[in-house]
Amino acid sequence: MKKIILFMLLSLSAKLYCQDSTLLFMCQEALKNNMQIKQAEENYISAKKYYTASFFQYMPMFILEGDSSFYKMDFKKLREEKTEFVIPDYYSANGTVYQKIPGGAELRVTPVYDSNNTAGVSVYYSQSLFPYWLKFGAKNPDLYSGKLQKKMAAENLEMSKHEILDAIIQYFINYRDLRNRINLAEEKLELYKQVAENYSVINRSGEGSYQDYFMAQQNSYGAAMELKGLAVQRELLEKEILDFINTQGVTKDSSYFFEKILTENNWAENFKNEYEWNYEQTIGSVIEQVKINTAYMDSNFLKLRQNLSPSLTLSADCYVEKEGNHSFDVSVGLNLSQLFSPEKLTYRSEYKRKKKLQNEINEITITSLLDSKKNKEKELDVLKEKLIYLNEQKDFIENYYKDSIQLYAERQMSALDFTQIKIAVKEVENNEKHLKDLINYYQLLLNFNVE
Repeated sequence: MKKIILFMLLSLSAKLYCQDSTLLFMCQEALKNNMQIKQAEENYISAKKYYTASFFQYMPMFILEGDSSFYKMDFKKLREEKTEFVIPDYYSANGTVYQKIPGGAELRVTPVYDSNNTAGVSVYYSQSLFPYWLKFGAKNPDLYSGKLQKKMAAENLEMSKHEILDAIIQYFINYRDLRNRINLAEEKLELYKQVAENYSVINRSGEGSYQDYFMAQQNSYGAAMELKGLAVQRELLEKEILDFINTQGVTKDSSYFFEKILTENNWAENFKNEYEWNYEQTIGSVIEQVKINTAYMDSNFLKLRQNLSPSLTLSADCYVEKEGNHSFDVSVGLNLSQLFSPEKLTYRSEYKRKKKLQNEINEITITSLLDSKKNKEKELDVLKEKLIYLNEQKDFIENYYKDSIQLYAERQMSALDFTQIKIAVKEVENNEKHLKDLINYYQLLLNFNVE
């Protein structure tokens, strides 16, 4: 009882932990409900069943049959018209007994004599001997092929999980950046509207700058159009995220769910503690798939070799009757027709050609993956350099903004210029947040420590 209570508490705490982390909740739901994952799981289950079934096709075949027969005397009645000659009451002709009956007709009786009642059992056994010429379970073509399909399905399932997690993180980062840009656009619209309204009042008194009023009004229109476009992007992205994780758990209160994305600060650390996901695992899975494809080609070669090799079949047929009679028949079949097949002369050279081509493709695939990892490391270095320059820009703009407060108070700076500096500070802060999210993404991808 104590173990059950402890398990329930641990499950509840894990569930609450995922609810506190929106990213982890998204990952958990996507790994459980996403259609790509479900399809990969179905393929894995099918591959396991195929592998299990492949063992039975080389098992001996037994057929057990039984039959029984019983015959009784049967009389077939037929009326025939009287001929012109007179016949006795009973007579026999050609094995048929005729009996005269009133009315001028006669009854023809055809007897079927009783035969012995019989009951028997037949047993048939057949076994192809070819699989035992090879190493059973290791080099047998069909068994080996089934094993490879199972391994490939498992690797595809792992790859699907990696792709799902990668997509979720990118959705998470892109949504955070989009919402920050929306918040900035809303603030820009309010600020420019306020400045334009102030200039409109001042201009009516003849003291304002019409050029500043015109620029403020133009900027407010631009901010309104930008906000409209971002709102459409937000609607589409939210729908795309909900469709991707494929869960009904957030549809009832999706606004609260998406708002929590903006406030999650330690998302990278939480993710790293929960999931083992990095590019090394992706490379490992792809390399394993390359090896499986090569082995699968070898398996197909073995299967072709089997089809082009002599086949030997052994069968036994035993029949026992109730009366004690019995029969026993053993047959051995040897098929040599494939030895003279035209395909027999070319399949080895064709296999070597395809194997060479497959090895070249494998080498290119692995080299491309390793180069891709190096490129991602370079991209991470570039992002870190950008962050250094962005921090310098941020320091400059923040200091300039502090100075502009005094200049604006002393009317040495216009309201439009002061508003643009204030907006520039917000833009730099948004760029810094997005850049840090991207750096954390690449650090997770490359299995580095997150910040």
